[in-house]
Order: sequence, then C-alpha cells, then structure tokens
Amino acid sequence: MAGDAVLKSVAETLSNSCLGSDDLIARYGGEEFAVILPGTTSDSLATIAARILRNVTYLSIAHEKSQCSKTLTVSIGMVCLDWSETEPESMRGETKLSATSFLEKADAALYRAKNAGRNCAKF
Repeated sequence: MAGDAVLKSVAETLSNSCLGSDDLIARYGGEEFAVILPGTTSDSLATIAARILRNVTYLSIAHEKSQCSKTLTVSIGMVCLDWSETEPESMRGETKLSATSFLEKADAALYRAKNAGRNCAKF
C-alpha cells in the first residue's frame, strides 16, 4: 500500500535526521511518531526538528488530498527535560514529570504547530 510506503519513508527520514546512538523513533499512532532524544538540550532539539522538517520536505511525497500543501509535511511538538547544572548529582535522572504529563505536553505542542499552519516545530 502507498500509505505504508510513506510511513516507512518518513520513519527512515526521522531516523536519519537524528544522530545520537541512543535516539529512538517509534510509531505512536496512525500517522504520528515519537522521537526520543536522550541527553538533548532544547537548543539541540530545535536544530534536530529543523533538520527533520527539511529532510521530509526533500522527500517531495505528493499529498494531493491535503488542504495545506500538495506535498507531505510534518508538524512537530517538542518537549525537553533539561537537567540544570545546579541540581545535586543525586537528583539528576529523577523524573519531574510523569510519562503521561510529558506526552500531554508534547501533544499540546504538536497542536500549537498544527494551528500555526503546520510544517513547523513548537515547544
């Protein structure tokens, strides 16, 4: 199916856009992916998101049914969990957010990107 081929192409592009050895790309929903980038700062995250946007654009996958663009685009919701250098070593690595609230923040950022016209990344 064409849809499966598109999903595979996007997944490969996501994987190639992330350079860390611990990075994880997973299909999260029908057409949604989660990209987990351990140890990534918010500045680096923005750079990687820009790379993903550019690389998906380079795919030039036709999307005639879209009201936004004739080629496939992505919208990215970003959340970064930065550990402050001032925190004691014993506190680093402890979760300050539950996994559910972290995903909720990412989802809210995704909808900010969609509402901003799509094909962009938002915190």
